[in-house]
Amino acid sequence: MNSESHNGQNDKTTLIRGLLAGIVHDHARYQQLSGLLEQQRDAMIACQADTVTAVNEALMVCYQALNQSASQRYRCLKTLRLPADTRGVDFLFSRLPENLAGQTRGQWKALQQQAQACQALNERNGLLLTMQQEIMQPLVKTGQADFLYSR
Repeated sequence: MNSESHNGQNDKTTLIRGLLAGIVHDHARYQQLSGLLEQQRDAMIACQADTVTAVNEALMVCYQALNQSASQRYRCLKTLRLPADTRGVDFLFSRLPENLAGQTRGQWKALQQQAQACQALNERNGLLLTMQQEIMQPLVKTGQADFLYSR
């Protein structure tokens, strides 16, 4: 094996290791995201605007990290000349040693489930926000003073 093909293999190995590490990191990020979405809901229900603002800022940081990780995964799959979707990930996992492939498939499935759960939490929070806005809309439109003193 010449050094050029050896370097190419090292590059691929580095890419694959990075992708697998990203899955582990994203697992932790989605756990954090889930907690933040729960905090956001609690703060919205309690009408704690300062807490909602702080949680929203933390959510944006978490979303940016997850987006960056997904972009890195996309670039990694493309660099490996694999489809940048579930088919590419499945193909990559099928080429890993059996014990690592099984572990990684489990982590990937858990990550997908976490992402779906966070999406559901986010949608639930969006519905809560919409309901709160609908409740407040008549108060804002009629003017608070008119609402308080009208019969």
